[in-house]
Amino acid sequence: MCGRFTLRASMEAVVEHLGRVLPLAEAPSPSASIGPRGAAESPGPLFAPRAPDGPKPLARFNIAPTQPVFAVRWADASRPSDAGREEARIFLARWGLRPSWAGEQFLKNPLINARAETVGTRPAFRGAFGHRRCLIPADGFFEWQKLGRQSLPHFIRRRDDGLFAFAGLWEDGPSPGAPAEPTCTIITTSSPGWLQPIHHRMPVILRPADYATWLNPQTDLQPLRGLLIKPIGGEEYEYCRVGTAVNRPRCDRPECVAPIDAAQRE
Repeated sequence: MCGRFTLRASMEAVVEHLGRVLPLAEAPSPSASIGPRGAAESPGPLFAPRAPDGPKPLARFNIAPTQPVFAVRWADASRPSDAGREEARIFLARWGLRPSWAGEQFLKNPLINARAETVGTRPAFRGAFGHRRCLIPADGFFEWQKLGRQSLPHFIRRRDDGLFAFAGLWEDGPSPGAPAEPTCTIITTSSPGWLQPIHHRMPVILRPADYATWLNPQTDLQPLRGLLIKPIGGEEYEYCRVGTAVNRPRCDRPECVAPIDAAQRE
């Protein structure tokens, strides 16, 4: 599964990473950020309000479900603002998918993950898989290793500590009784062998060469299923055990990703 991740990189780095392989529209204005109660506010919790030259995106060390995240979608021809555009757009969404037809159960328990094996058939995800796929930029994620009664957090990242993107789905809403805001989910798949000792599931990480294929609504769905089972290699990624600070959603500090040595584990 994926229940926590990081985005410590600057927005400039995110735009550069995406812009290498995507025709990218402008980044979102800080004034469009999502507030902690689900309403549009300025500035929102993704931005530092006292930056010298205006709001700046905050480095995030512990992004948790139901919080706002950056996501990337393809321009939608049905939207007046997107008409005639063939480009990708960065937008803000609440982590935890709420299908537009969903009832109260999805308000209390939004869907933070979608299994790659059933994403094309399960009613909650089928429509979004066909028409509303997204990328969710990240530079690390957490998984918990079960050892007896203990759950030990581990931080996984690229060996060069660079950016990557999860495969995601999004919905525009609104659901009945829910705020009118986009929501999203992260697709998960089986972990490759090198990560199996930590957890048997992990988020789907797409290769940059596949970003446009994943986002483009004209892509045939059958090849997309193949993208969801491409394993990431241990030669590119690494993991380390970290402390339990990450267990607290409100703790969003560098200590969440700090490795702990053998002495601290005792």
